[in-house]
Amino acid sequence: PIPCVPWQSQTSGQYQRRVHGNRGIGTIDLWWLNDDGGLTALVAELLTSHSVFQRSKRKRLMVVVESEIEWNEPLVVMSQMIKRFRLNLEIVPVQTGGLGPARKNIVLFEEIAGKSLSAFEKPKVTSRLIRVGELMRKHSKTAKLCIVTLPPPSPGQIAIEYLATIEWLSMMLPHAR
Repeated sequence: PIPCVPWQSQTSGQYQRRVHGNRGIGTIDLWWLNDDGGLTALVAELLTSHSVFQRSKRKRLMVVVESEIEWNEPLVVMSQMIKRFRLNLEIVPVQTGGLGPARKNIVLFEEIAGKSLSAFEKPKVTSRLIRVGELMRKHSKTAKLCIVTLPPPSPGQIAIEYLATIEWLSMMLPHAR
């Protein structure tokens, strides 16, 4: 049987964490890596109506940007979406600072993929996604739940490359227990 969250459990209080300031403790973090038309934001809104997540009223829309200069256009698009759907979301830009991933994380990713990053069809894109995974774990480590819009596979993309990337982006993220 597949393990699942005991939604009707008498001990659902053990899943409750307090929301604490701007540190993201107890938040629901939405990592918007791919435009899904707002569906992920609606899912987060619906989740907060359940008792397990009722104290997690604070939802953060995490958007990865290279720098503050690139931030204006995505901000307008997301603000319009939030207003259109009447969502209670805080938009949080997460800057890469133009930095690539740490060497130790490249090594870990290569272990997951079973091949070197340089052997990937698109090593620069994959390197950026490794950096995004680092930022996700850094900025959402105290969140109650992370929801990620994972990028779809590119036409003709090698399966192991796509699966390794998806594994990297989703590993070690907070999830309901």
